[in-house]
Amino acid sequence: MKTIKQLSTELGISKEAIYKKLKFQLKNELVGHVFKVDGVTRVDGEGELLIRRSIHHERRAAIENVMGTAAGGAAGAEQTEGKNTEGQAHLTEYVNLLREQVKEKDIQIETQSGHIGQLIRQLGFHQLLIQNKRVSEPDIIDSDNAVESVKTVDTEGHRSFFGRIFKGRQKVTR
Repeated sequence: MKTIKQLSTELGISKEAIYKKLKFQLKNELVGHVFKVDGVTRVDGEGELLIRRSIHHERRAAIENVMGTAAGGAAGAEQTEGKNTEGQAHLTEYVNLLREQVKEKDIQIETQSGHIGQLIRQLGFHQLLIQNKRVSEPDIIDSDNAVESVKTVDTEGHRSFFGRIFKGRQKVTR
């Protein structure tokens, strides 16, 4: 028996989509195959098979719809040449759209990588500040070695705020 979360992970769909199948689409077929144990919904092997078949059928129908083919093996084999080229045109258009989206995402990734690099350099600089070192500004902010080029000032002989206040006082003995 598998949980809904396990099924959703294996099938690559959301838990909500599986619950939708349980409650609406396959309600009658899954009677006796769905159980609730300790508040967790579980599906037995036969119920899992029914859900997998349903999802496979939906995915196949979606692919056939994109390709412009009929929903069925025999009908698809009897297509005319005109319908086949129309389906190929739709598929080619879809592939081109996906390629454009990938190019846009590549540009976004490069931009984000640059931002991450800047944040890493800033983090290194701030970590040096946190270590109670007096630090001057980095020589070159944009270089990869910005953290290494930070000039540290000798802090020996300098006392903290509380050190200056409480070291100047003497203990009163009675």
